Amino acid sequence: MRQKLFKMRTSKIVLLILVCFFSIGCKENQSRKKTPEELRHELKQNEQSNPLDYISVAEAIMTPQRKKVKKAVLFKKAKYVDDGAIINGYIQNKASLAKFKDVKLKVTYYSNTKSIISEKTFILYEYYYPNTSESFTIKVYPPESYSTLNINVINAIGE
Repeated sequence: MRQKLFKMRTSKIVLLILVCFFSIGCKENQSRKKTPEELRHELKQNEQSNPLDYISVAEAIMTPQRKKVKKAVLFKKAKYVDDGAIINGYIQNKASLAKFKDVKLKVTYYSNTKSIISEKTFILYEYYYPNTSESFTIKVYPPESYSTLNINVINAIGE
């Protein structure tokens, strides 16, 4: 009986010691500092998973385009018609490490009363490297009754 009791106490003490070592070992693993490479990888993954926080449109300007349909002759002026517009601007990537591609833009046209008249999406099939600003050009055909427009990035693919 005494031997049985001694064995039970010994097994309880051994179990308690094992639990203590296990809990101390877990705490040591949790407090281990990450290497610079691990931190960079974590930052890059975070940036790639949130592209709208880092990609934006800047300095977008729309310029109307006209096309000549009739040459000027002796007593008549040349004749032109509207041929859409060109939007020039910059895509800014403010991420530290993430590279993005296939940026999706949404162009929204508004009336004088700020109602949405039309929306159109465009995909820019280019790479946008970290901390850069790259120019873009898109051809658009705005509705005749629009007053203002807005251009937003709605998606990008992190690479």
